[in-house]
Amino acid sequence: MTHISQLQDIGLGKRCLIVGGGHSVRSINIDDYPDCTIIGTNNHKHEQADIIIYFDKDINEYYDITEITPDQKLIGFKHKQLDNTCSQCTHYYNYDDIVFGDTGFHTLQFADKIFNFSEIYLIGYDYSVFGNSYHHNETVSDIAKQDKFVNWSIGKVIDKYSEMEWDNKIVNLNPSSNLNIFHKKD
Repeated sequence: MTHISQLQDIGLGKRCLIVGGGHSVRSINIDDYPDCTIIGTNNHKHEQADIIIYFDKDINEYYDITEITPDQKLIGFKHKQLDNTCSQCTHYYNYDDIVFGDTGFHTLQFADKIFNFSEIYLIGYDYSVFGNSYHHNETVSDIAKQDKFVNWSIGKVIDKYSEMEWDNKIVNLNPSSNLNIFHKKD
């Protein structure tokens, strides 16, 4: 397992598609982006992803980690005192590498600042369903259970998107997303 800095500039001159957990994932066929490196966050589209980035220490509850192929890069969070990474991890990151945020925000920072993809496309970055953000595989009753946490989390993270100075072109493929600072698909 090596530090994420070993992947510096792997995206130069290339395009990537970052897959989050929002509802816009349902309306987009990933196969329509054959020339993009697919980056999955946590358990989202991991079976099609070239790179999987996760924060959650419970990654083994998401899917059978043994299904990761040798061609996929699995990047996990590693705390100085608590190792949240799994044995299949190929690379790790820690808080010193990123601005505080959710896994999607971490992934976008890596794609822009470390991987240096020339064009970055986002799906699942909705932040707008029923006024809350939630994963495409959760139900409205699941939202009600975590409503206070979701609102607190989104409130803390969403402003960070506008504070960042982004280096590369970022296009949000969901026109109804609350992240209005990025280009929207024409």
